[in-house]
Amino acid sequence: MKKDTKTKKTAVTLLTVMLIALSCTALINASVTNYLSNITRVACVGDSITQESEYPSKLQKLLGTNYEVKNFGVSGSTVSVESKIPYVNQPQFKWAVEYEPNLVFILLGTNDANPEIAYDVEDLDDDYSIIVNAFQQLPSKPQIILIKSPPIFTDNCSYNNTRLVTDVIPQIEYFAEQMNLTTIDLYGALENRVDCFSDGVHPNDNGSTIIASTIYNAINDAREGKTSSK
Repeated sequence: MKKDTKTKKTAVTLLTVMLIALSCTALINASVTNYLSNITRVACVGDSITQESEYPSKLQKLLGTNYEVKNFGVSGSTVSVESKIPYVNQPQFKWAVEYEPNLVFILLGTNDANPEIAYDVEDLDDDYSIIVNAFQQLPSKPQIILIKSPPIFTDNCSYNNTRLVTDVIPQIEYFAEQMNLTTIDLYGALENRVDCFSDGVHPNDNGSTIIASTIYNAINDAREGKTSSK
């Protein structure tokens, strides 16, 4: 009889421990869910200026722990679908959409200014709409911000600053206006800063710092209800 009583007490104790453990797990899961729900997910979409520079990680440091910044850059990619590496055909595009971001920064256009990469940029606004529409259809309803590509400071390759200024950026501006999207003028921010580029195309450490701080300031302007550059 004593043995049965002892067995029952042991069983009750084990059950109590299990219930406490389950309660703790539920509380932890609830805390994690609540924490994640308060995190603003930021997707950085772009080419090598995004993928290979430190600007996304620097932006993460500036924004702090209430934000999660992820890099979805693809070197050599373009807005144009008539190119060697259309961004819409890359797995990073799919991953960026699946991430369901709250904020999307799109920095594409530099490779569209290279005729050896992008064969046709006449319909760039239509091609841009494919990228933007994919994000606009998400349940997270992200704010989408288009970034004008930085200037090109080299004549030693097929990258063409004139094509960037006359063909690419005006179409980005037109598309942003038609879609009522905010833009960030990275071209203007780095227009006279050849010192911020390692090869005339790709930003160095100083360049990536300016990119991160420019985007950070745009986020702060949005918080305060100010309008970023159009």
